[in-house]
Amino acid sequence: MDPPTAYVYPESFDSVTVLKGPQTVLYGAGNSAGVVLFERDSQRMVDGGWSANGSVTLGSWGRNDQVIDAKAGNPDFYARIGATRSDSNNYEDGDGNEVHSFYTRWSTTGALGWTPDDNTLLELNFGRSDGEAAYADRAMDGVRFEREHAGLRFEKRNISSLVRKVEAHAYYSYIDHVMDNFSLRSNRGMRMLNNPDRKTTGARAAVALAPSERWLVTLGADVRDDQHRTRNGVNYRIQPWQKDIGFERQGVFGEASYAIDDARRIVGGLRVDDHEARDYRPTSLTRG
Repeated sequence: MDPPTAYVYPESFDSVTVLKGPQTVLYGAGNSAGVVLFERDSQRMVDGGWSANGSVTLGSWGRNDQVIDAKAGNPDFYARIGATRSDSNNYEDGDGNEVHSFYTRWSTTGALGWTPDDNTLLELNFGRSDGEAAYADRAMDGVRFEREHAGLRFEKRNISSLVRKVEAHAYYSYIDHVMDNFSLRSNRGMRMLNNPDRKTTGARAAVALAPSERWLVTLGADVRDDQHRTRNGVNYRIQPWQKDIGFERQGVFGEASYAIDDARRIVGGLRVDDHEARDYRPTSLTRG
């Protein structure tokens, strides 16, 4: 239910690229609304050393955000760590009424990289986050948004005059989410709790070819597997998980770009995906 921007601070990335509409086939299926790429600089640290940046933002209703990001290394290895936290109290509407809306969220990230030369990168990245949110527009609040992720990325650039770049990426993500109607609000009625979780694994590999100075051709494939489970009740911790829905996807893609001049280019692509969705929930038939 939460967009990716609920878990990332754009400030902690080196670049954010927005690709509007279905104008590329390189980054998965179903991107008719567009693609947003959050990227960090992976250039080799030729001189070595360290760098850090951080910020604090304050606002009304006790709103406070903190962000810190640091990187250190040498030409062969680097390490990067980051942390964010955001917190706010209930706000008041135009009539001065307090609205049930407070929240807190935090995240930590890290990365270890190997850069043996200017054109090679191998990186392991990982992170954890959690939070809670009081909702004014629904009967239950979010009391846990626990998330963990890990990824392994490889890049090799300028292999030959034809092969500009080879890249591969494998990733894992797990979200454990709890919503209830009693932890963050007063409740004298029936207590309700829902605890879904979701595990996502996937991989992507691509090669960028430059047949001539004006042409760039990218070929690749990607896979993704999503498994969703749930359990309910106030004593949910002792309840068994019930697998309910699963999604699997495999895709291949190709995209060619021709540069007319420095400001104009023509892009064409083709993508083929195979999707499979499974409903693991038991079904029952009632006869009248």
